[in-house]
Order: sequence, then structure tokens, then C-alpha cells
Amino acid sequence: LSTLRGGLALPVSLMSRSDALLKVEEERVLAEQPSGDQKTIRILLVNVGVGIGSAVSGGDSFLGGLHQPQISHLAIGGQSAVCSCGRSGCLEQVASGAGVVRAVNQVPDDRLMPFHHLGGQLSKALKLAREGDSPARDAFFNAGRHMAEGLDLAVAMLSPDRILIAGEVGRQPDYFQGIISGSQQLASPLKQVEIERCTTTSIYAAGLFGLNSFLFSRDLSLDSLQILAREAS
Repeated sequence: LSTLRGGLALPVSLMSRSDALLKVEEERVLAEQPSGDQKTIRILLVNVGVGIGSAVSGGDSFLGGLHQPQISHLAIGGQSAVCSCGRSGCLEQVASGAGVVRAVNQVPDDRLMPFHHLGGQLSKALKLAREGDSPARDAFFNAGRHMAEGLDLAVAMLSPDRILIAGEVGRQPDYFQGIISGSQQLASPLKQVEIERCTTTSIYAAGLFGLNSFLFSRDLSLDSLQILAREAS
């Protein structure tokens, strides 16, 4: 970061996938509002892959990055899957891609799931579900139901108007249906919140912000970019 800041003479910061996705979706939601409607809509975006990320819009207290509330370590009652944080039943373990892999492979709850090499196993589970494999589809559906329990808690704390479920697991049909099924059974404010499946991908969001920052920015000097490239080589 320091090299980029010095070479470009511009402020450079890191943005999480959840923040980037939320900013793209926030613009879409604002564009869909009727002309003249100034109502602020608070959006909770939950990005579900191997793990879980989250971001909230529509509130001055949420500034992005480390200030964003994370729901990944909300613990679900009756679940005993161990988590790296030292507790059991965290959404990170039972409502994520890691939870799906745990269920598909029948990994015991007392065994910690190492996230760094689960990507390939999650891809296999997604492929099995697309091909109609019942155990894989059930694993995604049950993980979605656990997420509904976590969202119930999140809604009570954050009071969002809309919830967007993103990520390769979040877009999986059985997972999303599990969220809907679980939310319908909860006597909670979750039933009054609009829940959508987010089709925007992290790659699209990163590309969009890259274009806006480096190609369409009026403040960026192409000469600075060339100097930076020469120094890097």
C-alpha cells in the first residue's frame, strides 16, 4: 500500500469483498427508487463462500472495513461444530461453505475445518448439487436454514430494510431456499425484511472499482502510473 500511495500520490486503501459488493448493490437499489424518493435504505449484505463476510449500509456509524459489523461468529443454539474463535456453532462453521463441506464429508463436529484448502472441496459440493445429488443439496439447504437463524439475530441488532445474499454459496439455489424456509418458520422481524439473492460477483465488483479508480478517475495521472510501473520492474 505504501508503494502505491507514494507512486501515485493518491490515497490508497483496501476494500473487503463484502464492502465492494455492497457499494455496487447500493447504487443499484438507489437507481431503482422512484424519482424524488430520498428515503435511506439500510442494506445488510452477507457474502457466503467458504467463510462468511458481511457489510451494512445506510448508517453513519458503519464506516466500512474494520468498522463493519461481522455476523460470521454469531453462534447458533444446538450446534456443536467447533470454530477457530474457540466457541461452537458459529455461522462461520454451520452456515458457510465450510459447513457444507463438513456435512457432505461427514466431518465430526469436534474437528476444526481449515479454511485455506476447502475451496476445491466446496467446488465439488457445488458440482454435486448441480447434478442433483441429494446429500449435497440437503447440505446446502440445511446450511441456509442455519443462516436464517443468524439473520434473525442480525435483523434484531441492525434493523436492515433489505438483506442481500451474495457469494458462490449464497447464490446456490438450495442454500437460498433454505434461508427462505428457515425464515418463514421464525416468528421474528426477519419475515418483514426483503431478502434477495445477489447476482453481482466479487470479480465484477473489483473490476468496476478498478476501472473507476485507474481509468475513469480525473485525479489519476497516467505519467505517475508509468513511473510506478518502471520502478516496480
